[in-house]
Amino acid sequence: MQTRATSTLSVVFASLALAASTAGCGGSSGACGVQPCGGDPVGNWNASGACADSAELNMAFLEGLMGFCTTASLSGYSIRPSGTFNLAADLTYSLNMTLNMTVGVNIPGSCLMGQTCAALNTALQAQMTAGQSVSCAGSGSCNCTFNIISTDAETGTYTTAGTEMALTSAAGSTSGGPYCVQGSTLHLLTVDTSMPMATIQSDIVFSR
Repeated sequence: MQTRATSTLSVVFASLALAASTAGCGGSSGACGVQPCGGDPVGNWNASGACADSAELNMAFLEGLMGFCTTASLSGYSIRPSGTFNLAADLTYSLNMTLNMTVGVNIPGSCLMGQTCAALNTALQAQMTAGQSVSCAGSGSCNCTFNIISTDAETGTYTTAGTEMALTSAAGSTSGGPYCVQGSTLHLLTVDTSMPMATIQSDIVFSR
């Protein structure tokens, strides 16, 4: 399971992949986040940063473009979280968070089949949903910038066991996932355990 915040992030990744893109943390290489460690999460937390593993993001990006443009590449990306995640001692929580994401994509001319960047922009924009937009420009190859804003606001109850946190919203939905409290920092994580070495896929960071 995944925490609601990181679940939102995963949904965003999937929707962007369907639109022939993906999103990640600032930078273009390197691993992301900390290992799950559990800890006491009680406190009023403010979203302060986020990252995602660049190798995982590039794989997701290529999967999204398979059949259209396997030679496209990410030129830059960022995740900017804002909002609060308050976890009370009585095991209730309130979450009010916005994820603002931007990703740059280079589509080489070999994938355009004679179309202009303006035509590509129109085709991609048709796949965007509320809170999503894209802008493509260039000649020969197209530089496209995708933007997405995802919001999440809910209250409910939570439990912790070891390095896992489970959330049950007031509406009855359940979610959860690994987390780590390090001093005045809370990390909400998604972890890929399909490989022998578990990989941190994403880390949304809160401070207090």
